[in-house]
Parts: sequence; structure tokens; C-alpha cells
Amino acid sequence: MAILEKLKTKVVNKRFLKLELLTLGILSIIACILYIYDVPPVMAQDAAATLPDVVMPQSGQRVLVFSPPPDDESIGIGGYIAKSIENGADVEIILVTNGDFHGNEQVRYAEFKKATEILGVPDSNLICLGFPDGKLDKIDPAVLSVALQSQIEQFNPNIIIYPDVQDANPDHSTIGKAVQKILAADPQQITSYEYL
Repeated sequence: MAILEKLKTKVVNKRFLKLELLTLGILSIIACILYIYDVPPVMAQDAAATLPDVVMPQSGQRVLVFSPPPDDESIGIGGYIAKSIENGADVEIILVTNGDFHGNEQVRYAEFKKATEILGVPDSNLICLGFPDGKLDKIDPAVLSVALQSQIEQFNPNIIIYPDVQDANPDHSTIGKAVQKILAADPQQITSYEYL
């Protein structure tokens, strides 16, 4: 009987050893993937509580959204856009680039029009500036600034929403920095929000 117990113990120990090695292997693969792809950390709930409150626009207010390529407006702040329109605000979206980074300009523009239609933004409130996608950090900052300033002056918004200046995408951060500089020089102190 003792020999049988010893054999069972060896078999169980081998199974646990195999399971431990398999678990260690899987965890090592996950660690490598996270290291290679540099997954950003998730914001802790206590940190999220320190973020400023976002005020939703009301009927008659004007919201100007700067979107680098097509889809950033829908992915980044689609809910805010839809709720603004539901509240009776006028929303205009400035598509800064042509969206042609991967050679799909026409497809991406059609998707942009469909997505913004679902959000409730009329075609007349979609402005395309046509700067080259993926190359905003290579153009003269003054040229970009004049184009963005012109849109702000024409629409005269109560709220401006633009990409975060610390966004890792160069197009996003370039637009963010340009809009932030424009807002810093504006004596009206327009309400503004950044998005990722």
C-alpha cells in the first residue's frame, strides 16, 4: 500500500510541476507582449475622481470639434457629440487631415460621413481642411494655426474640443498644441476640453 501511495504522490507532483511550468510559460508570454506593445496603464478610480467635470452644452450653444483624421471624433467623443445634439446644441466637426495615411481616403471619408450622421451632425457642419494625414508635425506650425484659428472665428463656438497635447500620435499632439496656443491668446476664455 505504501508503494502505491508513493507512486500516486509522484504522479500528482509531476502534474503540478507541468501545470506550474505551463502557467509560468503563459505568464512569461503575456509579460513579453505587454513589454513589446507598451500597453498604457489604466487610470485608477481615485485618479479619475480628480478629473474636472465636463459641462454638457445646452440648446443654442455651439460646439467646435477638431478631429485629426476621420474616426477620432466618433471614437474619442462620440457620446459627447450625440448628447450635445440631443440637448439642442449646434456641433461642427473640423476634419483636419485628409485621412489618406494608408491610401484609403475615400473609404475613410465615407465612414466619417456615416458615423457623424449617426451621431446627428448634418453634412453642412462637416469641414475638411485636407492637410496630409500623418504629416502634421512636418508642416509649418503657422500655416496650421491660421487654418484652425480661421475655423474658430467663423464658427464662434462656446465650447472647443480638441486632441490632448500629450497624445502619442504626432498629428493629434500637433493639433492639440496649436489649439491650446490659440486658446491661450484668446481673451474670451472659451470653454475647452481635450480628448484622447
